[in-house]
Amino acid sequence: MATRPRLPLGPLLAVLLALGAALLGGAATVFVGFGQAESQFSAVLDEKALSRAQRVRRDLELAVGLGIPLAEIRGMWDYMEQIPANDPDIRFVAVTDAAMQRLHYGGIGRERLDPLLADPRVARGGRAAGIEPEAVSVDGFSISSLPLLQDGEIVGFVHVAVQGKQLRERLVRHARGSLPLVLLALLLAAELAAFLYSAGHSEPLARLRRLLEAAARSDGSRFELSGRHAGGELGAAMFRFNALMHRLSQRADRFLAYAEEVRRAVFEAGVAAQVESLARDSELGSAAGAPRLDRRLDARRSDLWPPLSLAAALLSAILCWFLLAGEWAGLLPVAAAAALGLAAARLLLPTGLSLAGTAVLGAVALLLFRLSPATAPPAVWIGLALGAGLLGGAALRYARRHGIRSGGAWLALRLLVGGASGLLAAVSAERLIEPVSLAGLALLAGAGAMLLRPAVRRLVLAAPEREAAAPGSRGTAGGGSA
Repeated sequence: MATRPRLPLGPLLAVLLALGAALLGGAATVFVGFGQAESQFSAVLDEKALSRAQRVRRDLELAVGLGIPLAEIRGMWDYMEQIPANDPDIRFVAVTDAAMQRLHYGGIGRERLDPLLADPRVARGGRAAGIEPEAVSVDGFSISSLPLLQDGEIVGFVHVAVQGKQLRERLVRHARGSLPLVLLALLLAAELAAFLYSAGHSEPLARLRRLLEAAARSDGSRFELSGRHAGGELGAAMFRFNALMHRLSQRADRFLAYAEEVRRAVFEAGVAAQVESLARDSELGSAAGAPRLDRRLDARRSDLWPPLSLAAALLSAILCWFLLAGEWAGLLPVAAAAALGLAAARLLLPTGLSLAGTAVLGAVALLLFRLSPATAPPAVWIGLALGAGLLGGAALRYARRHGIRSGGAWLALRLLVGGASGLLAAVSAERLIEPVSLAGLALLAGAGAMLLRPAVRRLVLAAPEREAAAPGSRGTAGGGSA
């Protein structure tokens, strides 16, 4: 009875959990980071306001010491307006007399300034500043006030204010500029969660189910063993399945040998025929002997996941970098190099050789950037595009030679996610690392994802005739880890 297709709730749940964890961790980091940044920058702004107030007081006390009344100092309008205009962190500068009446100001308008100066906390802060200067917070403004002295007497005050709101707006603008990086992190977290779930759970479980179904349908002449084991309970279950099949083969061998001895020892033809029929109907082995045990490494769709996604991301990022830089002329050789690498790896080169070439190109890109970090010659970008084409072509050749049915929707989703990751990485590259280094690391990671996994490496380096072996043949002997 055919089973109805079900929604992939497992991968969806893993992706949602990964996104939820990433969002919670990111939100906590942003919350704590914003609080610490605002606290530290607020102290820096208060020090800046106090330093500016001290300079203004020094200039004014020099004029007052020459006998010029505080209210009659010339050029004060331009002098006061110039300070906030040159330093956006300063919201206003004001000079008042000893009775806190406004004389000169610059920055915000009088309608907002006068209520602030009328607050008694500002006057108290100005009078206490002679002992220990301290900023006073009034309606979102942090006001630093210093007294103006003439012959030891207070003749007025200098007030310089900064505003935490501007700091928060600046932090928010910075956070908005980091939005592509945040989206990239979320996208990679979701992709990594789906990959780990597929490689470590759903695909090994499907493999174990196929082995059990094949054993249930077998006529006893052949059983297939698992040659590739995941970690954890699923890997242990596959080992136990292999052990069970070996034990069944040994028992069948003993039973058939005993039946053959009995058949030969019996002189009556009818009894010998019954013994032979019983051995044949027992579904333990065949006329050739005990059941044949075939062990083979199975290629899985998750083997293609990292190289395909990274190749698509790298090609998308290189395209975006050239478009953002306005270097339209360089797109043609880069696209030609990518197409050449894809065709060569897909149709001509062995998969292992293509992956080795990809790793070499990534290492060369990192080395060239290390030797000459100031500029990246066009040859480096052509080499990176060639490496991305080799990586994608190697993954496609691997899928074709091992009969992996990836499905159009799955392949389109991998390319879409990879392209979106490359676009976000290109936009936020300045906040990560230098683009050449990022591209070189992507090539090394894509090649390493296939060459450093033992089971995948054995399939990559397997001889063509053994790769093309039918499921009923012996296939690749031995075991491997996922």
